Amino acid sequence: MITLEFTNVNNRRYILSSCGASLISNLLGRELEEKFGKKLSDFSNYRREDLREKHYEIFQFLEEYLKGVSLMDKSEDELRRLSAELNSLILYYRRNGYPERGKEVHALLATDTYFGEIALKLLREILENRFGVSVLTDRPVPGLQTASLDDFQLALSDIAEKYSREIIYYREEGYRIIFNLTGGFKSVNNFLQVMASLYADESIYVFERTNELLTIPRLPIEMDRKIFEKHLDLFRRVELGIAGTTEIPDEIPESLLFSERTEVMLTPYGELLWQKMKMELYGNRLISPLIDRIRYSESFKRRFEKFDSDDERRQINRSIDALIRFVLTGGRENPRSCRFHTLTNHRYYAECYPFQENDSRRLYINRQGKTLILEKIDDHL
Repeated sequence: MITLEFTNVNNRRYILSSCGASLISNLLGRELEEKFGKKLSDFSNYRREDLREKHYEIFQFLEEYLKGVSLMDKSEDELRRLSAELNSLILYYRRNGYPERGKEVHALLATDTYFGEIALKLLREILENRFGVSVLTDRPVPGLQTASLDDFQLALSDIAEKYSREIIYYREEGYRIIFNLTGGFKSVNNFLQVMASLYADESIYVFERTNELLTIPRLPIEMDRKIFEKHLDLFRRVELGIAGTTEIPDEIPESLLFSERTEVMLTPYGELLWQKMKMELYGNRLISPLIDRIRYSESFKRRFEKFDSDDERRQINRSIDALIRFVLTGGRENPRSCRFHTLTNHRYYAECYPFQENDSRRLYINRQGKTLILEKIDDHL
């Protein structure tokens, strides 16, 4: 068993806020009901185009009403009354200090609906222009609505993949990870609470009856990593899209993997655990090449073993996965964690960048036929 512990080296913050309909409801819920005899919740799953097509008068009313709406002239107390998300956030700022320029980023997790689109726009404006933070989100999560269970499950998988990787990146950069779960919808927040138990330093809520901020620190989570260690290559193949089988070993729980037609896929919960366990396992040992078109030289293996830093080993392993995707896609996918390119007039065929941008070391590669041989990790030549 392992216990996942985290540390932070400075006062930078990454805050993920789940966005619900409180802001829209408080802005115009009463007017909508008085004018049309309809509740705002009747249209909570409508996307913009669906609302315009099926309820044009209501859509037109909402568009006209919202056209000139801005939160910029509101006091903090007014913002707290209007928005559950801002209520907890402002209380958190009052207790822990307001954002310093360049030291706070926000992810706004909004539903794929008309109301989600509007809430995201208004919250982004106030966070960026009033509180001076950088908002990473520019659109709602595709498919995140409860009209379709299949779409909702796929959206949760996308959330698990995108935000776990994003959070791991900011944690490695020294950010404190905070989940703001006062707003949002129960169906989404139940999943985010599980995610927070794995990734967040703390979660914040507003206790409704007292309107006071409730802070829940991260509890150490113990996980049995034997399943991931034993089937590491299978989990890697699933993530890289090369599982090559629809058979799932009986000892792997259904909560982690499932078979969909001709492929094996990670469940949303499996995605959360896999990204966390991968961070642990990739820092321990050299992973396998997975495909015949990539091989390791003995000098490359020896160099890897000499690294004392878990983070350096982790970055190299991630680069190997990126190189596998590069090969399998015929060079179409060449992410920053790889940046594969051939060399001219050089003793090596190609190089890639296994470490972060400020590190000049390279991974040098030779070629035998169609096979890439990872030769050595060394300074830029």
